Amino acid sequence: MTPQIAFGEFVLDLGARQLLRAGAPAALSPKAFRLLQALVEHRPKALSKADLHDLLWPQTAVVEANLSNLVGEVRAALGESSRRPRYVRTLHRFGYAFSPDAAPAAQDLSEARAAL
Repeated sequence: MTPQIAFGEFVLDLGARQLLRAGAPAALSPKAFRLLQALVEHRPKALSKADLHDLLWPQTAVVEANLSNLVGEVRAALGESSRRPRYVRTLHRFGYAFSPDAAPAAQDLSEARAAL
């Protein structure tokens, strides 16, 4: 069973490492996918910029703009802007958080129920 998380018209397929929008793949770089995965898995908890840097670039010095660029890539794939976020919230001077509305995809729920 591949873990999938649904939110809005999106499904984040963790096994296939892809974001689907209305069933079609949405373009995300591997780092942007990992960022989205981390935010979704920790929802609704906010992740600090330092934690995200450690996760995405372990033991590597990068400029803060790299994280901002990845957040922008994720938001573009989700069809949202920083001014009107639906899913990725900015916590100024701290980090980012994902909307708590994401849930296991219906397929995962039906498979889990069938296994009971």
